[in-house]
Amino acid sequence: MSVAGGVLAAVFAALGVRSVAWWLRRPFETADVRDNLLFAAYLTGRAGLWFAMSGLFVLLGTDTGTR
Repeated sequence: MSVAGGVLAAVFAALGVRSVAWWLRRPFETADVRDNLLFAAYLTGRAGLWFAMSGLFVLLGTDTGTR
């Protein structure tokens, strides 16, 4: 893995952790189960995108194909 790829993977992973921490501190008070499930899906999508980008750089950095 190149240094730039490792740095980008670490930055995207840190942004994913920050996103989860940010949204979990926000109060979301509702009695409806559907609203809680939609909020959980929203949170998973936002944070998951950062983790997916981090994983992409990790996978591309560990490519052992022919060069």
